Amino acid sequence: MQFTVGALFTLAVAGAALAAPAEHVDAKRQSGFCPEASRFGNFNLTPTQVKSGDTITGTLNLTCAQQYNIVPKYIDYYIEVPQNNNGYEPNILLAHHEPAAGAIIDSFTTQVPYAGYFNASYDVAVQLTYAVDGSQEGTSYYVTGGVYAPISITPTVTN
Repeated sequence: MQFTVGALFTLAVAGAALAAPAEHVDAKRQSGFCPEASRFGNFNLTPTQVKSGDTITGTLNLTCAQQYNIVPKYIDYYIEVPQNNNGYEPNILLAHHEPAAGAIIDSFTTQVPYAGYFNASYDVAVQLTYAVDGSQEGTSYYVTGGVYAPISITPTVTN
């Protein structure tokens, strides 16, 4: 069997790939895969079909947010009309939290407020307020970003 320089190089690269440190692969597994869409966390809401007075629970996993260096100072949860809001449907605050340093899970449980819901699409929006470093003087300032989950609220009939 005769080897050429090209064949030896190919074998060396293949061998290096097979002998790559396992910690590199394990580090990726431990850190998880965080696509850009999850930079503000992953939000789960249950149940998603409700009426006024029903209990809802929201859970926000901040693991991916931390990987994007987003560490919330405040987390606010709102019911909002995401599109075609007629101007008479302001956001309804469900919860306001100041998470502990290093917290990776934030959650709330509350009742859907008795309000004048319409036959419209609603979301529970999560708004994170977090600090970023200023570009010139090194001072911090606050910005917001968030995620949402759709919720179906049966309109309340009042007489």
